[in-house]
Amino acid sequence: MSDIALSSKKLLNDVLKPHTELALDLLKMVKSLNSNDPSHRFQIASIIIFLAGVDKTLSLAFELLYLAGKVDWKWMSPNPISKPPAGFIECTRGLTSKIIKLKDLGVDLTHLQWLVDLRNEYVHSCSIYTGYSERIDETEVNIQVKSSGPTISFPLSQMTYIHTQEIQNYANGIVELIGSFVDQTDWYEGWFKIAENVKNLPSNPEPEHTQIMNEPERLFEILSALNDKFVGDGAKLLLK
Repeated sequence: MSDIALSSKKLLNDVLKPHTELALDLLKMVKSLNSNDPSHRFQIASIIIFLAGVDKTLSLAFELLYLAGKVDWKWMSPNPISKPPAGFIECTRGLTSKIIKLKDLGVDLTHLQWLVDLRNEYVHSCSIYTGYSERIDETEVNIQVKSSGPTISFPLSQMTYIHTQEIQNYANGIVELIGSFVDQTDWYEGWFKIAENVKNLPSNPEPEHTQIMNEPERLFEILSALNDKFVGDGAKLLLK
């Protein structure tokens, strides 16, 4: 894919579009905005799917910004234990971290944070509480403060009242805003530098080629070692 167009907007849209379409399909399955109608649960499902696409789209944006030298590899992959294998340029940051970093770079997507908070609460929130809480007792005049627990709590599907046009507007805005920012950089120079340098890597390098022929069960181990040797983390050896 070294002959790509020099605009990142199509690349970003190609990542986001399938998730947007699925999110819209899910929202269309909501029959009424009534908590008594179980179809309202498709709202939170739609948000989860859409934000998964946003997360991937921002990953691609940062990967292109990495090629442009706007973010470094340590920010892209801060945990050495879970870093991508050599040869892969991948942003392992979470969605909120990406939004915060983009704001630092001058691109404000914080208007999405309310959706992220809804998603995070539904996906991650589950707790066991023991302690004091207020109680309203009809036989008492004042609020009572009493201890209780342990109690398990987790959120159910929330009503969001979000509509299909809002999701589509978010998608269009993300691609336009981020694509315009990314295209102000020289990300494509890094892309083409990698594409050119990879052509100069040796074919069937020895002794690795012979090792693969003699021990095919070690294929992935040997290929990984070759990438460590010739490509490097974040393809850094091909960006020189």
